[in-house]
Amino acid sequence: MNVIIRLLGLLVIIVASPPLSTAQNLYQKGDIVTDFELVDRATGKPTRLEDFKGSIVFLEWFAYWCPFCQAAAAEIGPGIVDHFATAGGNINGIPVKHISLNLEPLSPNSTQMFIDFYKLGTVLNDFNRAVANRFQTGGQPIFASVSRVAALGVGLRGIEHAGADLSRCDQSGESGPCAD
Repeated sequence: MNVIIRLLGLLVIIVASPPLSTAQNLYQKGDIVTDFELVDRATGKPTRLEDFKGSIVFLEWFAYWCPFCQAAAAEIGPGIVDHFATAGGNINGIPVKHISLNLEPLSPNSTQMFIDFYKLGTVLNDFNRAVANRFQTGGQPIFASVSRVAALGVGLRGIEHAGADLSRCDQSGESGPCAD
């Protein structure tokens, strides 16, 4: 439980930090997230957000050399991945899928050491920040949670309680999950 509290504190600090610049195309809480396609680092195959339909997707962008990313990665395994795996999803039974997004194209060996050390599961490459820049302009780590069924908070509370209103996003008439 202490790991969860520390992770939540880290997320609050990071989320409270002002972005380096503002952009009108940033996703806001409750927005419909456009499906995207990035390359899976392990398989080299294209992977779409829609491939995770039916799950809450916790997105975490990182660069191996970033000290904040290192601190976050050390907490995400036990604080989010293990917590929701053990619980069988959130309180509404919706599975939570952690997706790491690599921002660093220049040092594949160092990036792989980071992935191995922190035991990251699915890792997608977002080298040109095409997806990252829709959630935050500049900096890392970036955290976002996405669900087809409800707008989520960035912290564990948003993930834990997602799905309470199963109709809000699906009735919007737009395709794609809701975001925060």
